[in-house]
Order: sequence, then C-alpha cells, then structure tokens
Amino acid sequence: MSSGARRATGERGASLIIALGFLALFGALIPVIVNLGTTNLVDTNKLNSQRSAVYAADGATDAALQYLKGHPGCGIPLQGNTLAGCPIFTGPSTAAFEAKLNRQIATTRIVATGNILDTDRSVDLTTSVDHVARVTVHAILRDSQVNSKIYGVGVTEAPIDVLSWKYLR
Repeated sequence: MSSGARRATGERGASLIIALGFLALFGALIPVIVNLGTTNLVDTNKLNSQRSAVYAADGATDAALQYLKGHPGCGIPLQGNTLAGCPIFTGPSTAAFEAKLNRQIATTRIVATGNILDTDRSVDLTTSVDHVARVTVHAILRDSQVNSKIYGVGVTEAPIDVLSWKYLR
C-alpha cells in the first residue's frame, strides 16, 4: 500500500499542468481566429462596396446608351442644337448622364468622337462612381438605319453597335 500511495502522490498536479497547457494553447489561438474572422468581414465589406460601384457604373452606362438611342441630338460633335437633346452638358460635344443605382450616383460622360457630317454617331462613354472611372465604352449609333427599309419607316431609335466595353479597377 505504501508503494501505491507514493505513486499517487507523484502524479499529483499533472492534470493542472495539462489544463494550463490547454489554456495557453487556446489563449494563443483565439486571438488569431478572431483576427482572421475580422479580416474576412472587412474584406467582404470592401468587395461588396467595389462590386456595388461596378454594378452601378455598368447599369448607368447601359442606361446612357439607351438614352442615346432615343435622343438623336446627343453625341453629335460641334452641332449648334446639341444642347437641347441631352441632359447635362459640359461642352458642345460632351454630355453627362446621371443615374442613381445601389444607393450610389453614377455619372456617365458622353463624348462625340466622329465627324459632324457622319451619318452614324461615334461616341465614347466613361462612367464614374465617387469620381473614380469604372466603365469605358466605345459605341456607334447607327442613325443611317433609323428610317431605312431594313428597320422599317417610323423607327425612332437608332441601333447601337458597342465596339468595346471595359471595366476599370
């Protein structure tokens, strides 16, 4: 019996050391796990903001193209009556189109790039959200086909050929 009692007294405190070891291990791991979770939340929030801005710019660009289809006065370079057909102007061959999407205001700047004598209008669109350019588009509005036999008489919207559509990051 005395040898068994000695053996029991030799293991005394071992469970305390094991418990302290586990506490130290979890004490070191918990801040790392919390930091990782916080980083993921911050990154997800940034990604949502960036995606929201890109989607707003994309939608505003599409809306500006649709607006151009129905407003033949827009996007014609150096024409005297260009101001009457477009929303907000910053110059004789430049217009700005604004749209509010995803609680963000996207501004599309429309610049005529063709010749005033061209039947078809060539335009460049740059859409910005929070003063950061997000989308650029180069398109041709086919005014020559508005009253052609292909589309029929009375067609009031010009077909649009989008030659390039770029997302800026």
